[in-house]
Amino acid sequence: MQMSPTPGPADTDRLARREFRLFAGTTDGPQVIVVSTVRRFRSLARELVRDGDSVLEIGCSSGETTRLLAQRAGKVLAVDVSPQFAERTARDLACLANVIVQRIDGRNVPSLVKLMPHPDLVFVDVGGSAQVDNAAFVARQCLLAFHPRALVIRNTEMAALLSLVERVEIPLAKDWPFAPMATGDEARMRLQNLLAVSRSDHPTSRVFAAKHLALYHEPEARRRIEELAADPQPRVRRTAESVLKRLDGGAGPEPGPSEPSLPSG
Repeated sequence: MQMSPTPGPADTDRLARREFRLFAGTTDGPQVIVVSTVRRFRSLARELVRDGDSVLEIGCSSGETTRLLAQRAGKVLAVDVSPQFAERTARDLACLANVIVQRIDGRNVPSLVKLMPHPDLVFVDVGGSAQVDNAAFVARQCLLAFHPRALVIRNTEMAALLSLVERVEIPLAKDWPFAPMATGDEARMRLQNLLAVSRSDHPTSRVFAAKHLALYHEPEARRRIEELAADPQPRVRRTAESVLKRLDGGAGPEPGPSEPSLPSG
């Protein structure tokens, strides 16, 4: 069997120009665009924003893309898990009245929904070199929580994987995995989000979930913490065991602001 050649340096520009529109023309979902370079990510920040748009940016870093988004947007909510980036970017962009910069973990979707429930566009860059499952997890959370006109993701592995896709079988409506989260009950939505985070492939995300599930008294939260206490990753297992000990009346760490950050590959 003849194998297709692996794309090389000569193909870089050609592949960089290929955008993959998932769901467009087949469902009522948003346009999803995946890019690999900062240059293309920022060019889309110029091209896609319409006058008055509300734009959510996850992973704002130093704020260079944020500035571009703010040129036409009515409001930009830019978040980053790094306190250093969030503080510096908030200071540097204080002159832009339509920009709000917050230190928020990208997994904390309910906090994002509270600040911007209906973004027209979502831009995600949690590390262009991050592993594909990291970027895919954040994309999934965004598709569950929001219904934007477009979701733009910068991730090299995801872009490379999609460049190899020849055909896609679209799931039937009854099997569609991105049913919106319930928004009527904020506490319920937060629990839903944490349960989803607890099933991430990344140990740091499961640690994050184990700590915060302790705040909920619902049986499903307790069951999930017990499951995490049998997690194959020692750090996740220790965290869940400590949480269970505290819930049962022993000593243990309280969930605090020092949340583990999203892994960057």
